Amino acid sequence: MTREQLDYLVDANQDLLELAVNAMHELERAVSLNGPFNSAHEGYAVILEELDELWEQVRLKKVNRIPAVMGRECIQIAAMAFRFIIDVCIPMEKERARPQV
Repeated sequence: MTREQLDYLVDANQDLLELAVNAMHELERAVSLNGPFNSAHEGYAVILEELDELWEQVRLKKVNRIPAVMGRECIQIAAMAFRFIIDVCIPMEKERARPQV
């Protein structure tokens, strides 16, 4: 691996860590305001709403797009995906792993 490739990976990992922290903060904010998802359907609807908000920016002409807004929507999508896993997927896995009586 070249020094340039290594520098790129280090920079990318630092960016990824910052994005993950931002998504965690957004997740905490969303849960404090709205509580956990009550169902997979609710979680899907919230993620779809966030995707629609991103789509509003993406469909604009490139010169009219606001990168900070698109980035914020992507952070919200990531946070809601984490929330879906925590609120829907993990409890389902635990339920399935529980011995049947």
